[in-house]
Parts: sequence; C-alpha cells; structure tokens
Amino acid sequence: MEDYTRIEWLDQSEWGIIKNIHIISDTKYGETLVGNILYKRDFTESYNCNSPEDEVDIAILYAIKELYPKSQVITTPLLLSTHKNNLKLCKNKIKVASELSVIPKLDDYSYADLIELKSLKFKTIKIPITVYTIYPKSYIHKMFNIKYPLDKPDLIDKIANIKFE
Repeated sequence: MEDYTRIEWLDQSEWGIIKNIHIISDTKYGETLVGNILYKRDFTESYNCNSPEDEVDIAILYAIKELYPKSQVITTPLLLSTHKNNLKLCKNKIKVASELSVIPKLDDYSYADLIELKSLKFKTIKIPITVYTIYPKSYIHKMFNIKYPLDKPDLIDKIANIKFE
C-alpha cells in the first residue's frame, strides 16, 4: 500500500494569490531563468484565480521587464498545504536583496509640461524585495523602478500594501 500525504486547507486568513515573476535574461547559454520575485495578493471576491491581474500586477511586472524584457509572471493560488510547501521550495535559493522604487512617470511630458509640473510635489516609496536565484548575485539588478502615472497617485499606496515574500 502506498503512503499518501494528506492535503490540508490553510486557514482562511492565509489564503492568497502568489505571483511568481520569472526573471529571464539572455546569458551565454541562451534565455535563462536567473531569478524569481515572489509576492502575495489577498484572495478576495474581486481578486482571485479568475481575475489574475490588475494595475498593480501590471506595474510590478513592467518594472521588471524594463531590465529583463522576457520576464513572465506565474499566478498560483495559496489555499492548500501543498501550495504553502511549494512556496517554501521557491524560496529555498540564494537571496539577493533588491529594491522597488515607486516614482512618478515623467517620461512622456514635454519640456513645457515639465516646467508646469515643477511646482507639484510627488509621493515616492522604496520597497525592499528579495530576488531568489541559483546564479551569482551579479546576475541580478539591485534596483527596479515602478513609474506611476500622475493621474493615478493612489497606485503608490496599493503597491506599498503588497506582501513581498
């Protein structure tokens, strides 16, 4: 008779959606998965397995893609003990301390527009994150920039509430 492992439901307070960003870089061996960034989103009626991304997820992935354009995100539920065990396995790698800097997006403004904006004050935040890798730390950038549109200042608060693993 085979031994079976019992799968348990996690406590509902632990439920979530795990975003696993695969950092893909061109190396001398071709396209290579050089690291992972993991974060957890709350599992709710409006944010669940059937609605796998929103403006926060898009902004985070875009920041990574600016430096690693071939990067992808994998979305998995965090509902069962096996999901929690898989998350632990993903984190069982070399840890590289990095940072997400959330700054206003000013790239699309003309010089004249920038002169007009000069009197405004903007919010910014720096969020420590961990990149998990099996490669030398030199393969990983230590800083990623999320640029928020000036008409969406609430995006910075939403990003600040993300639980990076």
